[in-house]
Amino acid sequence: PLHMAGMAATFQAAFGPRLVLGLGRGNPGWLSGAGLEMVGYQGLEDYVALLHRLWRGETVAYQGVLGDFPHLELEDVVEDFVPPPVWFGTLGQPVGARTAVRSFDGVLLPPVFTPAATHTIVARLRAECEAMGRDPAGLHVCQSVITAPELDDIETRRLAHARAVTYLDAPGYGEMLVRLNHWNMGPLRELRNHRQFASMPTAVSDLSFHRHELMGPASLVPDAWMQA
Repeated sequence: PLHMAGMAATFQAAFGPRLVLGLGRGNPGWLSGAGLEMVGYQGLEDYVALLHRLWRGETVAYQGVLGDFPHLELEDVVEDFVPPPVWFGTLGQPVGARTAVRSFDGVLLPPVFTPAATHTIVARLRAECEAMGRDPAGLHVCQSVITAPELDDIETRRLAHARAVTYLDAPGYGEMLVRLNHWNMGPLRELRNHRQFASMPTAVSDLSFHRHELMGPASLVPDAWMQA
């Protein structure tokens, strides 16, 4: 936490108050190869709280789910320092939504959500705000969207369909996206069984292939999904 707090404070102090610090829990498919595990929601809340305490210039002693930190301190917080807003990269499901409302300034939703799925998640976030007595207008929500404006069919598929493959083939993550979008699991199963992935040395495709090399699997992503 000390390194994250220091790096964020340096950016914010050097370039003016325009940093947005984005944090997330990660995904087993990407983290396993680095020997890392997903942090729990309580650990994430503790982490954000530690950042804010360090930015306030406090000397922090912490023992909890994140580890044992007997002495954390930023030595030279600048005068009138404005801490950066901290956003949560999340799928916005019930526990994640409560965590976002309790600890974060904003939410970044991932691509490959339909408008209907986004609407459901935003409604959940607002309901959690109201339940906790927080003004929903104070929680910023950003939905990232995959676009390919005015490009030919091949480049559109490289940017949209092939990129979607890297989300859909991630174990657990792909199933969640399909379920939240109310799609059929059939195309996802067919995608996962594509021969290109049979001897893949990594758990997820974008650690083994560039999206330009995923046009075969991308052909199995329904056009209707991408248009939605």
